[in-house]
Amino acid sequence: MPAAMEKRKKEKKAVSGTVVGEALGPTKKLFKTRPLTKKKAQAQAKAKAEAGGGKDGAAGVVDRSGVQWRGRAEQAEWFTASFHSVFGALLSPAEKESIPDDRIVELGEEIERSTEKLGSRVKAVIGPVWKESLCNVDKTGDAGSPVVLVLCSSAIRCVELLRGMKAFIGKVKPAKLFAKHIKVEEQVTLLKEHVNIAAGTPNRVRKLIDIGAMGTGRLRLIILDMHADAKGLTILSVPQVMTEFWELYRAHFHQLFLAKQSQLFLY
Repeated sequence: MPAAMEKRKKEKKAVSGTVVGEALGPTKKLFKTRPLTKKKAQAQAKAKAEAGGGKDGAAGVVDRSGVQWRGRAEQAEWFTASFHSVFGALLSPAEKESIPDDRIVELGEEIERSTEKLGSRVKAVIGPVWKESLCNVDKTGDAGSPVVLVLCSSAIRCVELLRGMKAFIGKVKPAKLFAKHIKVEEQVTLLKEHVNIAAGTPNRVRKLIDIGAMGTGRLRLIILDMHADAKGLTILSVPQVMTEFWELYRAHFHQLFLAKQSQLFLY
């Protein structure tokens, strides 16, 4: 047997049982992982969901370890403490006031946290006037101020959560207030029309408020997306996004909760 063939045979035997794609060294891999067939991918996704590791809305065990599953008082205390830890002594006496417990919307034990169920949850929070508030065009109101604002760490999550409320949007299109593929000028034009529901990232939302394009006069519900990404990070743990959120909150939202105009929903 040629020496080269004998060498390859020995190498193959030595690595038998090695996981496909597992690193042999710091940078080299054995060989490329073959893509899963559709049937196998579906089977793995089903098994993951049954184990509680599925995406939002999948069947399986619901992870209730996050702060959003706690009672109103605990959420309010945690949220206020988080706010104080960022700014500390820089806060004024009014800013140091805790948000009232009744400004927190509870998920509730019976509620499954999923994008599909968000619309029905929003409907319940707004109450009997949900159709008038969310589905109709009220030309007498503040056109640039949404009734419901969703804040996410990424544009993708904004789109996903807006999709969960599509049944309640009606004739009024939701405003997408994030930087990806959308210029500020386009959003300024959009906000001149009547907007009932909006979703955006903290940095872009603050910019639109600061330049006067977006108002908060009609804002009834602020939904803070607590979805964890692949690294286990949320909007309040991704460093840059977290800082942008708390700056936005301090500048424009804290007073809304103290005045009992708006409610906060950690979702």
